[in-house]
Formats: sequence, C-alpha cells, structure tokens
Amino acid sequence: MTRWVVIVLAFALAACTAVDQKEAAGYKPDGKYIFNNAAKGNCIACHRVTSEKYVGPGLAGIGSRHSRAWLEKWLTDPQKVWDENDSETQELKKRVGAESRKFTGMKVINLLQDTERTALIDYLMAL
Repeated sequence: MTRWVVIVLAFALAACTAVDQKEAAGYKPDGKYIFNNAAKGNCIACHRVTSEKYVGPGLAGIGSRHSRAWLEKWLTDPQKVWDENDSETQELKKRVGAESRKFTGMKVINLLQDTERTALIDYLMAL
C-alpha cells in the first residue's frame, strides 16, 4: 500500500513540475482552444463567434462593446458584475433585452487560470 502512495505522489509531482516547466518556458494558453474546449472555457456551448445569437449572444465585435477590464471581471464572476450594474452591464442588459432580470444566464463552469482568462480575452477582443 505504501509503495502505491509513493508512486501516485511521484506522478503527481511530475505532472506539477511539467506544468511549471511549460509556464517557465513561456507557454501561452490558446484563447480559441479555451473557447471551444469543453474541459476549459466551453464558451462554444452557449455562444458563437459570429453575431448570431445561440443560447447567449453572438460575440462578434465584443471588443468594441466591452473593455478588457470588464471582460476580466465578467469572466471571473458574471453574477457579481450583473449585480453591480455598471454602464457596460446596463448596455449589455439593454442589448439582450434583460433589463429586469435578476440573474444572468452566464455561468462560469470551469474557473480559468489568470493566463487562460487573458488568452481567452485576447481571442474575444480580436473577434
């Protein structure tokens, strides 16, 4: 039993070291991959990169409607941003016809690391 614990810990340490080495080597997550990947952002489940509405609004041109700072907050905690109701959020609510809704339909299923969220925002700003 003890030998298995040691083996499992060794593999866990090796996995963590590999991730650290990728970060140290300048690894940069891919925003498009995060957008489309069910295990990461999974944005594609509800959004399209066109202006077409799917479950949520289409995201084409989102960089002209929202600031990077707003997207950072939104992708971290959409309900908090919804409740704070700043001017960008008010415009979003008006655009999607949700001025009276108490809850956003946006859910962050998988929390992204800071570098992943930055890569996703870079991708969204370029749409």
